[in-house]
Amino acid sequence: MEAKTVRRVRILPTASSVTNLGHRLICHHDSARESGGRETSRLQIVNGEDHTLKKPVTLRAVAQKAGVSIATVSKALNGLHVSAVNYARVHRAAESLGYTPNVGARGLRGARTMSIGVVINFDVHPGIELMTLIDKTVEDMERGGYGVLLATSRPGGTDVDSLLRRMFERRVDGLFYWNAQPAKSLMLYREAGIPVLAVAFRSPECSDLPLISADSRQAYTDLFSTLHDLGHRMVVDLSGEISSRGHEVGARARSIEYQRLDIGFEREDVRRLVRSIAGRPLGPTAVIAPYPTALQVLSVCDELDVVIPDELSLVSVMDSEATSLLRVPLSAMSMDYQSLGSAASQAMLDKLAGGEIRDIVLSEAVELIQRSSIGPAPRRP
Repeated sequence: MEAKTVRRVRILPTASSVTNLGHRLICHHDSARESGGRETSRLQIVNGEDHTLKKPVTLRAVAQKAGVSIATVSKALNGLHVSAVNYARVHRAAESLGYTPNVGARGLRGARTMSIGVVINFDVHPGIELMTLIDKTVEDMERGGYGVLLATSRPGGTDVDSLLRRMFERRVDGLFYWNAQPAKSLMLYREAGIPVLAVAFRSPECSDLPLISADSRQAYTDLFSTLHDLGHRMVVDLSGEISSRGHEVGARARSIEYQRLDIGFEREDVRRLVRSIAGRPLGPTAVIAPYPTALQVLSVCDELDVVIPDELSLVSVMDSEATSLLRVPLSAMSMDYQSLGSAASQAMLDKLAGGEIRDIVLSEAVELIQRSSIGPAPRRP
């Protein structure tokens, strides 16, 4: 009769500077011992084929392949600070070797970490106030006894799949995923039974994730109807690929030509844009932009003597308490982030308590606030 031996290796990485989650990775190695005392890998027969169970990839193996220490591997895989070079080396090595945290061991820990992850997946302008988006969610989760860990995916930064993996390795009890897109790391959450809640948007490939969103279609219908009635026939949208989804359909429904542009975040990028469109015959007569970019447009137009709204109309995709106080009060899309955040946090708390999460769409949570930055389309030569 075969004797089965099980070895367990416990690796205790340094506690996080954000919160001490008591993180442990438990690696299991199963082997069968032959009568002669020599260990061999166990063999499975599946559908007539042999599948030898490979030994789990260890941190030591990842460290050797990456050319770094085991401590560096542990830090990099647990979201702790390492250099950008070492972070890239470790994650390339881990992916090439097929290393994943032991999901079964995670289930053996018995207690929750009382931490929740938030991953925001869109091109966040560096000047945007992130807490405007997530303040209510953070407040409700903290009231429920959970700490919140935040990560954002931005151009030139860490990709969203790595951020999702980091959150998993920090052993969060649940995850809010803003603008959910496909990612390999989502499989880790599914296998471990960790709830993931899509917020604001999810791609069709993520249809298994419950979604909490706000219906903005009527607000943008109002915007394009207003622009059309004021004589505008071409708009340029700077709000980013994900944030601008559906805008083109609304614009063309009102016979408005729609252009979406990706520009940088620097003032010179905005200056080039304004120079290229202001006063141009048959060019765009209105700009839709993220709030920080809209403020830059206002400032650059002052510098270049482009009068808003006489020569160019401007709309922000996010409202702020300051928009009505500007020299030219800024028209904006007002989103009820309090209601969106409250709906998301309540759904997550219900799920963590053993309930089910279903899609929730908030109606009338977005509205157009028309101020002085929208006016009749200019007559251009």
